[in-house]
Amino acid sequence: MKKKTKLTKSLKKKVKPAKAPRRAKVSAAEPKEVNPFRKIAIAAARAADEKIGIDIVLLDIGAKSDVADYLLIVGVESAAQMGAIEGQIEEDLKALGHRALRRDGTSRERRWMAIDYGNLLVHLLMPQARELYRLDQLWESAKKVNWKK
Repeated sequence: MKKKTKLTKSLKKKVKPAKAPRRAKVSAAEPKEVNPFRKIAIAAARAADEKIGIDIVLLDIGAKSDVADYLLIVGVESAAQMGAIEGQIEEDLKALGHRALRRDGTSRERRWMAIDYGNLLVHLLMPQARELYRLDQLWESAKKVNWKK
């Protein structure tokens, strides 16, 4: 008769279930990549507000336009106010290292002035021009940016 063999120690040990790996701590949603021109656009809107621009609208048009990422529409009541807002925007953006690439609308015309800062387009419009061109309606599907403090 064969001798009964003893079970080895390894067989006698109880097998412990494997521990589940620890889950990594999940933080809030990953921060979105912020467009660096957003800061410039907000600064321009605040500069227009400083000079009492009317019905200031800042739109994020980046997803809908190949021309620019932001569009600022500002109503003005006079040629003098248009010049003051233009000057304030220029001064504030120059302090941030940005200069206008182009501008359209001279002191003689003064119904509508467009200033191109690359990824920011600024439109200063007298009431009749704003009503005629309706830029607000043209870009109504664009996301509005909250620029107020």
